Amino acid sequence: MTPLHEQTDEFSTRLKQCERIVFHYIRLKVQDTHEAEEIFQETALLCWKKRDQLRNKERFAAWSLKIARTAISRYLRSRKGRIVSESGYAVRWPVSETELTAVPDKLAIKDEETRLALDALFALPERCRVVFYLHTCEELSLRKIGELLGIHEATAAKRFKKARELLERRARPTPS
Repeated sequence: MTPLHEQTDEFSTRLKQCERIVFHYIRLKVQDTHEAEEIFQETALLCWKKRDQLRNKERFAAWSLKIARTAISRYLRSRKGRIVSESGYAVRWPVSETELTAVPDKLAIKDEETRLALDALFALPERCRVVFYLHTCEELSLRKIGELLGIHEATAAKRFKKARELLERRARPTPS
């Protein structure tokens, strides 16, 4: 059996390699940085507790995203219907996409163009939003995204294309 300190070092290394992707995946799902941080911490703890269940260490990122999905679902179920008054806002949970984008200071946005881009990103259907973000911002290939999310590469490509089309449609000025 591998000594605990070696397990800890290997686990830490693997978690650091996929930390950014897992955090942003969570952030895109819950749309709130503070809540995403809490869920990420829970995900890391669950990954540590379940580390013996990981069969292929090369699939650590996909495995941790699967655990993150479970943590997100559990978190959202626990929050359903509660009132959230963090940062002075009182809203139903879960909030709608429209309600969330209507409170831009919650996203700590300073620049109008950035706010508009994030509004457009959060207006995308969740499946498209995650693929678009991972491909555009994290610069992951559609093949890698498919592996991480447990979908076919062609499905990832379709979701990316749909996201791009929706964003282009949103960016086009409406005729007056």
